[in-house]
Amino acid sequence: MLLVAGCAHGGPDLETRLGRIAGHESTKASIRWPYDIERQIRTGIRKPGTNDFGLRVDETYAFDFEGAHRRSRELLAALEAGRDPLVRATGDHERHYYFAAANEIMPYRLYVPTTWDGRSRLRMLFVLHGATRDHDFYFDRDGGMLPQLAEREGWLVVCPYGYRPNGGYTGLSEQDAINVYDRVVEEYPVDRRQVYLFGHSMGGTGGWHIGTKYAERFAGLAISAASTRPDGFPFERLRGKALMVIIGTEDAPRTVAAAHAMVDALKEHGLDPTFLEIQGATHITIVRMAEPTVFEFFGQRSRLTAE
Repeated sequence: MLLVAGCAHGGPDLETRLGRIAGHESTKASIRWPYDIERQIRTGIRKPGTNDFGLRVDETYAFDFEGAHRRSRELLAALEAGRDPLVRATGDHERHYYFAAANEIMPYRLYVPTTWDGRSRLRMLFVLHGATRDHDFYFDRDGGMLPQLAEREGWLVVCPYGYRPNGGYTGLSEQDAINVYDRVVEEYPVDRRQVYLFGHSMGGTGGWHIGTKYAERFAGLAISAASTRPDGFPFERLRGKALMVIIGTEDAPRTVAAAHAMVDALKEHGLDPTFLEIQGATHITIVRMAEPTVFEFFGQRSRLTAE
């Protein structure tokens, strides 16, 4: 079930205090975030103990209200002191924005290398999570492998929430993902020629959809354990892209067959995908086993682009 700890309504002066501060809308959204979640629970928009909330690494639907409120108070104090600790911040942090189409505040998770000098253009990996998960899961799983790789390789990595854990990256889920993409590349000096997408399972199927519909935004796609069928697929949208299809031999037979069929179809349409089939990998373990290769694959492509 959803663990609600430290749940409290925003003080009557919260909006008054925020109203005295000009700008800083993203950080203001982070300040409002725990109160907006409480509103959604109170009004039935989200229901505790359901897939309205993403499963964490420990397989619970926990939401740390106490920690979120503490962070909210810290951010408000910083803004009132004339400092915004989130704008162009480095390291691992959660960000938020007001999603007008849904009338909700949406989170996303961001990692910016601590070695970034604040000016240099950044390569970006856009990560789409799988079903039942959220923006935190791929940052937290496997001992924090994703942010560790981002730090080591010097990449900015971002994972959107996708509106709901099972949103599927269509409709509001798709719009949320693209909103996050736009916000990040507007705030940070991202090299638009070196933005890549990695998606697993539902995130892989969503990755094929978003990666073709918004093909101009991505230099390449790495799609893991996805069930997309090649029938009617817009292959022509992927010409010139770096493509990797990933599957574990111990995944469900239908998913393994879908990966092979997609690779064959890509080749039949004149594309040149790299096929990473990992012996013994399951639907769960494939991410940990594939992520270092994904960074290496896109890193090689980005070096060629930079030359």
